Amino acid sequence: MLSLGYRIIQRFIHRPTLHWDCGTHWDSVLFPVILRVTDRFLTIHLERFHVNSSIIVRSANASDLGVLVEGNSMMADESEGKQLDQTILTRGVQRALDDPMRGRYLVAECEDRLIGQLMVTQEWSDWRDGWFWWIQSVYVARDFRRKGVYRQLYEYLRDEAKRTNDVCGLRLYVERENTPAIATYESLGMVDAGYNLYEVVWPTA
Repeated sequence: MLSLGYRIIQRFIHRPTLHWDCGTHWDSVLFPVILRVTDRFLTIHLERFHVNSSIIVRSANASDLGVLVEGNSMMADESEGKQLDQTILTRGVQRALDDPMRGRYLVAECEDRLIGQLMVTQEWSDWRDGWFWWIQSVYVARDFRRKGVYRQLYEYLRDEAKRTNDVCGLRLYVERENTPAIATYESLGMVDAGYNLYEVVWPTA
């Protein structure tokens, strides 16, 4: 079966009103080159459109535990090179699922597969008399990246936050070296808040 890019180019090139005089053989040289470029362009954008139109964003539930744990493990490994203790991680995700005050998860689902996730926690701001919602534990499956999955998760959460009277904004933290993530967040209108993050961590039992 001919690809969509091939069919579109073929219809365009062979319109009778078009005349080509390139000093070379069109069919054997230029046509294959333009076909490859256009086919790749169309394929990328059509796949993205298909993914976007098929995504359902929803709150996670108990049945999503295994996927959430796996996504957190992959995120820690890819972004920070950390191998998380699976027992502790599983317990932490489970407790968040059981108690939304600890945190809650949003997931992106495409054709019955969970392809993206993030966790939301709350921080009270006395300066603003409102809640900041913190975005944490962001992960998108490798084969669904650069297809707008995180954008849909973010926009779903942003719209929900705007509808909630006592929420004053969204925040997140990101590794300084994670330039692709930084570029994504900035493209969605988030800005560097100008803070450094410090912590003291005790061993987890």
